[in-house]
Amino acid sequence: MNIKKIISSLVIILFLIFSAPLAFAVDIPSGGTPVDGGAGVHIPTATETGLADTSIQDVLTNLLQWLLGIVGIIALIGFAISGIQYILASGDEKLAETAKKNMVNSVMGIVVVLASFVVIQAIDMALRGSGSF
Repeated sequence: MNIKKIISSLVIILFLIFSAPLAFAVDIPSGGTPVDGGAGVHIPTATETGLADTSIQDVLTNLLQWLLGIVGIIALIGFAISGIQYILASGDEKLAETAKKNMVNSVMGIVVVLASFVVIQAIDMALRGSGSF
């Protein structure tokens, strides 16, 4: 068993060592501007990479708003499911209490999501230097 581990580790290390030169053998794309007097270094522009022109601040703000929206939707679905549980309990006190507890937890989740949204907006406005929402 030990010899198998040693051989597989050796094969992986050799693969990494010999594949590195292939990864670094990159040609300058046509139309690119070489830097440093044509030494082969090329810094691509945003249009050449296909990346967005937005700032990291905008990307993070959009990502957090998207995640808060998803969590809010999940909390609303949880509230609806707990309502269905409460209706289906039909006299069983234990199931009704479980459904009520789930409803309270869903409402608390919605409150947390809304509070998080307000906090993120306040931090975003403070970092941007604007005075109002």
